Amino acid sequence: MKRVTRIGGAMLLAGATAIGLASCASTGGAAPKDDWSTLAVAAVTEPTSFDPSQAAEANFAQYFQPVFDTLIRRMPDGELAPMLATDWSLSDDGLTATLDLRDDVTFSDGEEFTAEVAEVNLERFRDSGGPFSANLANMTDVVVVDDDTIELQFSQPDPDIFQYLGNSAGYMASPAQFDSDTVDTVPIGSGPYELIRSETVAGDRYTYVKRDDYWDDDAEWDWFENLVIRPMSDSSARMNAMKSGEVDTGIIEPKQIPEAEKSGLNVTEFQVNWYGLSIFDRGGEIVPALADVRVRQAMNYAVNGDAILKAVDLGYGEPTDQTFNVDSEAYAPEYDDYYSYDPDKARELLAEAGYEDGFSITMPSSSTMDPAMLAAVGQNLEAVGISVKWQEVAPADFIPSLRQGKFAVSWMSFAQPPTAWGTISRFLLPSSAWNVYKSQDDRIDDAASRALSNLTDPDVYDAAAQEINSVAVEDAWNVVFYRVQQGVVSRNGLTVAGQAGQAAPSIYNYTLDE
Repeated sequence: MKRVTRIGGAMLLAGATAIGLASCASTGGAAPKDDWSTLAVAAVTEPTSFDPSQAAEANFAQYFQPVFDTLIRRMPDGELAPMLATDWSLSDDGLTATLDLRDDVTFSDGEEFTAEVAEVNLERFRDSGGPFSANLANMTDVVVVDDDTIELQFSQPDPDIFQYLGNSAGYMASPAQFDSDTVDTVPIGSGPYELIRSETVAGDRYTYVKRDDYWDDDAEWDWFENLVIRPMSDSSARMNAMKSGEVDTGIIEPKQIPEAEKSGLNVTEFQVNWYGLSIFDRGGEIVPALADVRVRQAMNYAVNGDAILKAVDLGYGEPTDQTFNVDSEAYAPEYDDYYSYDPDKARELLAEAGYEDGFSITMPSSSTMDPAMLAAVGQNLEAVGISVKWQEVAPADFIPSLRQGKFAVSWMSFAQPPTAWGTISRFLLPSSAWNVYKSQDDRIDDAASRALSNLTDPDVYDAAAQEINSVAVEDAWNVVFYRVQQGVVSRNGLTVAGQAGQAAPSIYNYTLDE
């Protein structure tokens, strides 16, 4: 048994001491595995479509990556490396990205990967209305320079464009998939695996088989003949599957880390997500009270994030009031403790805003959420007069319901991208994928424009990013509790590396011990 802790971009390996927590220990998952031809992964959720233009990210990446190579590969520490693109560059004005592409890649249906195919994929992703299509919203044209070179032209610079091309925007599919009636169920990509529909059952398992003709003969992750992903929304089910040996690896809740260690499982810890409440309806469209900044600030003072961290997640995390990664240009230490727990202050602000009698909010709940977390959130808010009604949503419908604007506020576990622009572009601009109600603030927009105009001047760029962080925290765009220490467990013989900016490890991050 070993314990791996991720700090910043480094992986630190250390001997672990099991924390004394009452649990029923089993050595099933810790027992050696002789046959590693199949890797079984317990996943938090499952996709509703395999259309790459509709691909979600984070926990969904594990389902898409086996089939679809991306143009650029994101390494575990967030650095970028070649994949289908061998080289890339950005013009001085940030308006043109040039990518050199491999010329020896074929899709699983035998079609060749070319610059024209990349063009079709990128434009289709941009125009699809998918959950992350906004990442290419500023792309005005894709120019095919020759068979293995493309230029992406933009209406304004985007410093994270190559990060996007290492994620859902970069998935390359065979054009034959686009016109097929089975575009949602039969993915056709150039990745190392094919999805076997006859051995795939939604809600139970997704079975992939390694391609014999995969282009990368030297792929360091190409260890397994078969990959089986088991969707298990319940964290206890994932833990039990790990302990019994039913699966080889999976994500667990922070509070389950001691149990995993006591069971002899390997534990990889890495900090990716923040836990808290995302206030989507900052304009008060369905909950008018939320349009008043004093109400949103009151919600921050009302929630005792420190106590929740200790009680619910056993202290596996760091309290904060900001959504930006500690390694990003926007991070400011003073915003880790901007809203101290003060229910009296919360009541005062609510009274000043005209809500001395409180108001009501309906929030979604799901089987993927920790009941203790939801109970703590409800108790904290109700103590200052904010009544919370929980509405059960099926795990597969949870994200779509939020993106459709059905809820004003929701408990969330959101990734902290490694760069400031990753957070800004994903959450804080009117065009952002997770700015559901298109909240707009001139100060944020002006600072964002200033940042994009000074990509080569780090002093100006960083100052603009920090200004955006200030507005987001002080105007209470969210109620952030803490940065959580994510846990991924694996059985002996398998090492897992966390993925920067992503809740679940990429499929390339699993390696067998020598």
